[in-house]
Amino acid sequence: MELSRELAQKIVDRTSQIVDYIINVMDTNGIIIASNDKSRIGEHHEGAKKVLATLQPHVIDEKEAANYPHVVPGISLPITFHNEILGVIGIGSSSQSALTYGHFMQLTAELILEQEFLKEKMMNEGHARNKFLRRLLQFPWLGDEEYFLQQSALHNLDIDQPYLIAAVEIEELSVVSHTDLYDSAISSQERMVHLLIHTLSQSLPYPGLQIISMANDIAFMLPLPKESEKDPGMIVNTFSKDLDRCLSQQLQCRHWIGIGGIASDLKDVNRQYRHAYAALLIGDLFGSRKRLTRFIDVYPEYMFLSLPKTIRNKFYHRILDPLLENSDKQEQWLTTLTAFFDNNKSLVATADSLFIHRNSLLFRLNRIHKLTGFHPQNHRDSLYLSIALIFYRMDHTDKPLNELINLEGVIDEL
Repeated sequence: MELSRELAQKIVDRTSQIVDYIINVMDTNGIIIASNDKSRIGEHHEGAKKVLATLQPHVIDEKEAANYPHVVPGISLPITFHNEILGVIGIGSSSQSALTYGHFMQLTAELILEQEFLKEKMMNEGHARNKFLRRLLQFPWLGDEEYFLQQSALHNLDIDQPYLIAAVEIEELSVVSHTDLYDSAISSQERMVHLLIHTLSQSLPYPGLQIISMANDIAFMLPLPKESEKDPGMIVNTFSKDLDRCLSQQLQCRHWIGIGGIASDLKDVNRQYRHAYAALLIGDLFGSRKRLTRFIDVYPEYMFLSLPKTIRNKFYHRILDPLLENSDKQEQWLTTLTAFFDNNKSLVATADSLFIHRNSLLFRLNRIHKLTGFHPQNHRDSLYLSIALIFYRMDHTDKPLNELINLEGVIDEL
């Protein structure tokens, strides 16, 4: 472990609250790297040199201090950690009471080092665990099973443990509270994400919940008792509500939750995370995005992704081109169809959502029928129109939908 300037200053600040003396902390070269007298920082410290040479406390009295320029009487003691000297702490007085304080400060410094060591160790272990969990979410076991088995054992993860997998997308991260728990070297966005994860882990009453920061979202792995697979609906609903409530309390921006499903074991986590991510992406395609989208709710759209793009394009052009060719009315036709299907083909609800009269809506629907040959109010015709609209949206989005298909170009089963 290294005694950094920041850590040395923390030692000075902590001990300065207890004793009213000049306190200096020196590195292993005898240079003052922290002090409550800022003018001393960067100077050579004679007492520290003696301590580093003998590994013993050293007192510079008034007689010895006269031999050196700019040196005052004081006591210097080694700061050791795990039998290694990391620096020296000095107190600007050679009195007997100062010696007592000096030993106390030495003990305080070494205690702070121990706390920092444990904190760093926990952070490193946490980083290693998060790195593994990210890989677990992003990649299948196939072809790398030895690595996953080894890492699962290293992090005490039960391979047969089922998990509920969810993902959250946040429009613009803005956390209400602030903290100095995180190093300033971390970017502001990363610091906010880590703070949010820390807050959620403290607020959500779910033992063993894993929260992982991904590239475009935050993933959640909720361990479940195996019998929960028989009736997952209640667990999904309860967790979704609790998660939405906590996010609403902590954020000052919009968020969306994608529920993948229940992974039967660790090997199934990657598939269910792809499902949660698919729920987020596909749920964003059609304008009226919901706060909570389950993968099962967008599975038909997900299956359509396995069709070649050329086939999808031919289908929607065949049906929607009469609407798309009229550039002045194109957006009106598409918005009307989207609202009509989003409101389960209810005339009243659709007219209200579009802020138009019911008769105006009927006129638009009849006009769509005349232009395309498909009537939105007819069951079979509406099926063709809704699929065509889905294909059109897939072709006009910047969302990385191709990422949802696995490497063999095959769509996952439910």
